[in-house]
Amino acid sequence: MKIFFAVIAILVFAFLCVITGIFIYIFGRRSNEKLDDLDSVENKFLGKYKDLLRDGMKYINETPQEWVFIKSFDGLKLAARFLPCKDSEKNANKTIILFHGYRAAGGRDYCCAVKMYHDCGLNVLLVDQRSHGKSEGKLITFGVKESCDAVSWAEYVSHRFGADTPIFFSGLSMGATTVMLSTGRKLPKNVRGVVADCGFTSPAEIISLVARKNFHIKSVLLIRILDLMCRITANFSLYEMSTEEILKNSDIPILFIHGLEDGFVPCEMSIRSHKAAKAEKYIYLIEKATHGCSFLMEPQKISDALKNFFEKYGQ
Repeated sequence: MKIFFAVIAILVFAFLCVITGIFIYIFGRRSNEKLDDLDSVENKFLGKYKDLLRDGMKYINETPQEWVFIKSFDGLKLAARFLPCKDSEKNANKTIILFHGYRAAGGRDYCCAVKMYHDCGLNVLLVDQRSHGKSEGKLITFGVKESCDAVSWAEYVSHRFGADTPIFFSGLSMGATTVMLSTGRKLPKNVRGVVADCGFTSPAEIISLVARKNFHIKSVLLIRILDLMCRITANFSLYEMSTEEILKNSDIPILFIHGLEDGFVPCEMSIRSHKAAKAEKYIYLIEKATHGCSFLMEPQKISDALKNFFEKYGQ
């Protein structure tokens, strides 16, 4: 009998170790990542765009900028780089706040887009999402708490440039989910529009999808256990918010972008979010574009769509 209980104890301990390891792997911060280093990205994700990405990174690094910091609703120090548009005085200080993806960085995710936003007459606030870069935090919450941070950044811009300054959000991958979920929060009234590029619908759905696809784990129980751990350790739930439910009640105009060959976040997720949205909405589905590569595949088409969006709602 003692052997039986000893075996059970060992199995339970092993199970808890595995679950804890999975939890840390998915939600934990990786402090040793070179988030803005293009050489740290596998070449297969760069391919023929490597020189273009380097030129974009060079533009960011050589553009006058300042680091700015705020406190999150739960006491974390959040960081962002502010890159003013050279013609900002002529453009009423319109500002776009950019939110990068999961375990990525603004400089890397938006290296080819910052110049385009400047050309559209927008100041750029390049955010380090919580638990990334210079921002504090130990756990990534897949857009849930990050959506509260988006509100804080909008309030920062409003205080800095005035309550009437037009503000836009743009997010890539998890950043897209962040900005979509933020429309369910109490945003300043001068947030004029949202750009959501290849965002997922909810934390639970994307984690379940990745578990099935990459690890061949189909257990609903695993997601429920991870959800319980999120509730206990970080006070949020994987089932707490979904873009479909939030966008049903949002009046903020939204522009969706997604690559039809996205192998990480299915294009169908953006289609569902677009269908659910009740506000004025637009969607651009780019052929042959993989995850986060729509702008690289169709730069003119996406640039024109964004320019029209900013001109229509940035007055």
